[in-house]
Amino acid sequence: MTAVKIAQLQWWPPSQMFFVGYGTPRCGNEDFAYYVDKSLADKFRVNWYADPIPTQILHKKEKVFGIEYTGEKKCKLPEDNACLTGNNPSDHHSYYDTKGTMYNDVTCKGNDF
Repeated sequence: MTAVKIAQLQWWPPSQMFFVGYGTPRCGNEDFAYYVDKSLADKFRVNWYADPIPTQILHKKEKVFGIEYTGEKKCKLPEDNACLTGNNPSDHHSYYDTKGTMYNDVTCKGNDF
């Protein structure tokens, strides 16, 4: 929603904005999904395995769904049933096989332990 607001307020040219959402929850209704599509040229939603968070409201743009760390699957349709997963909460906290505990909260640098 922040990216849409930035475009709406013309703080940055929408043609130069690129949005990638990792495990972003869906928000709004179908009209909002169409509005987002019109507002931002380049946008992708990345879902990791069976992340249950991004599974409810219709979204029009394609999703990129993590199959394994070394690969990806682009869903052909915005609501491709092969990409709608949503039954493993731990997948929301481990995109690309990383965990929040692997990084320092202040510096975002990886821990050696």
